[in-house]
Amino acid sequence: MFPSDLCEMIGRMRIKDLGVQVEWKKRVDRIADLFLFTCSGLGLLLATVYDTWLIAIGTGGLCLIAYYAVKVLLPHRSLHHYVLSAAGGIYMALYIYQMHGMFEMHFFAFIGSAYLVVYQNWKVQIPMAVVLMLHHALFGYLQFIGMESVHFTQLDYMTLQVFVIHVLLATFIFVLCGLWAHLFHRLGQSHIQQSFEIGRLEEANIQKDDLLRLHADLRTSQKVNKDITDSIRYTQRLQQALLPEVQLLRDHFAGSFVFNRPHSIVGGDFLWFRQMGRELLVACVDCTGHGVPGAFMTIVATDLLNRVAREQPDQPPGIMLQMMAAEMTQCMGMERTDGVADGMDISLCRIDLVNGRLQFAGAMSPIILATSESIKVFKGTRHGLGGHVDPNQETFATHEIDFAEGDMLYLFSDGYTHQFGGSKDKKFSRSGLLALIKRIHNLPVEEQWTKVGKAFDDWKGAQHQTDDSLLVGLQLKSASAASPSVMSSAA
Repeated sequence: MFPSDLCEMIGRMRIKDLGVQVEWKKRVDRIADLFLFTCSGLGLLLATVYDTWLIAIGTGGLCLIAYYAVKVLLPHRSLHHYVLSAAGGIYMALYIYQMHGMFEMHFFAFIGSAYLVVYQNWKVQIPMAVVLMLHHALFGYLQFIGMESVHFTQLDYMTLQVFVIHVLLATFIFVLCGLWAHLFHRLGQSHIQQSFEIGRLEEANIQKDDLLRLHADLRTSQKVNKDITDSIRYTQRLQQALLPEVQLLRDHFAGSFVFNRPHSIVGGDFLWFRQMGRELLVACVDCTGHGVPGAFMTIVATDLLNRVAREQPDQPPGIMLQMMAAEMTQCMGMERTDGVADGMDISLCRIDLVNGRLQFAGAMSPIILATSESIKVFKGTRHGLGGHVDPNQETFATHEIDFAEGDMLYLFSDGYTHQFGGSKDKKFSRSGLLALIKRIHNLPVEEQWTKVGKAFDDWKGAQHQTDDSLLVGLQLKSASAASPSVMSSAA
């Protein structure tokens, strides 16, 4: 259980306890209703004996009206408790008057004081105590000065000393009842607090058990994740062993860079090249999928490229792609109709460094040639290798392109141009790549590589990487400017 769940639980407990308190007060108020009507009824009963109907009806009615008026007008306040307390003292005075000063009627005030303890509020005792004191003080004084019509007490010995003693005893009773109310209130609050603490402890134990289970699950997940990651890294080593080393590309193109950013540890985009006498075959391949599935497709693609280059070394790139398409359909079972379309997009170039010419064919993959005068895009055929296209109907046009010393050739997968990002969360796009190349193609290749990576990261921002991304830049130079091993191969 998380901290938010614990807070929610404590909140539910508080609401539950508050609900219990509200229900308790409602029950006490119902008893208060019965108490008031009983007091009024007793006043009416005494009126039948002592013929005090006017004061019984008037006093009882006023007490009931005052109590229920406050209760209705201020339903969310506890003011009616204080009205009830004052009414208890008034009823006591009513009975003393009706029964011509019968001393035992004092006990009604003490009964009412004991009843008020249920409200667990010592302050509720105050109105009854004030009414009692004022009543006894006023009517005691009137009797003391000789007013015979005052029905206060029948005791002939009610002196000032006796009056003070009665006041002290009444005060003691009110204070005692108020103390009980206060102690009951504190006991109730302590009980609620203990309930909270018990709930916290119970939830803490539940949370501890949950954390232990989560910890165990986490350790299991970490082990599984480590095993998967180790397997992927081993796949990466196998993939790197099968693909040509990018460093060897610098033996032929001293000015070159490779920006390779797999979506996962391994990916389906890769650079392939092979020396064919005085010419070089260079391919940028984007296989279906990414991660481990894409990496497995690179094995198939690499095998097809090596086989075609070995068996048909003199064929133009377009014919090579057509042969690869036929081989791929046969080995991957592309004739099936289950909706799976495994395949690849590829740009394949045959570069003649001696004569300054290159041949290009592409399957859904273009190339960009940046010269001192312009930046040109050469598009490939509008279908990739594989899928559900009939290989016998697939044709891939071969473009013949002349280049000059120092021109830049760029091969790339669509992972770079399809990356979402920017302020409007759109794709980087082909036009964005062309604008980037226009800004950087005259820079040293090391600086170009830096700016290509920065442009990708800045555009992506906090977004997830959309796909594997590969962008290769080759500075085209004549064979005489290449390394000695390349010149000897060209000769």
